[in-house]
Amino acid sequence: MKVKRPKISQAVVDGFAAIIDAQDKKGLEKYDRSIDDAVDEDYDWKLMALEEMADYSKYLVREIRRLRNALDSFLNRDLTSLALLDVNQERIAQNAKWGLQRHDYPFWLTILVEEVGEVSQAMQKDCTSYKNSDASDLYKELIQVAAVAVAIAEQVKENDATL
Repeated sequence: MKVKRPKISQAVVDGFAAIIDAQDKKGLEKYDRSIDDAVDEDYDWKLMALEEMADYSKYLVREIRRLRNALDSFLNRDLTSLALLDVNQERIAQNAKWGLQRHDYPFWLTILVEEVGEVSQAMQKDCTSYKNSDASDLYKELIQVAAVAVAIAEQVKENDATL
């Protein structure tokens, strides 16, 4: 009677069956007999199992290192992507709140420096000389600085396109 398994379970069973079949084929080619026909006195089954486990352990350590490197690489890229997404969200919020802003560059500089000042306050919030401010979320303040810089860059691009 065939067991009805969930798809994931069946994929695991099929995967193991394929590996076992491949190992049986290798064993037949190497030893000219199946494991069923092996002579017990010719093999130290426990030692062979331990040797296989030692190799298995080395393979796992190697795979864990590979996955850690891949994860580190992904997270480094992902953190940048997340920060840029937050900058974009802040730009959308700025446009929703203020409308499309176009200023002369000295006025933009005033806005940008004010935002940088809030970053400075957020960075110093644990210092004894800290001035009370609502700028307590360093990440949020940095995102706002970046978003203002992007708004300025948008205007620069727009001005370049019209020349």
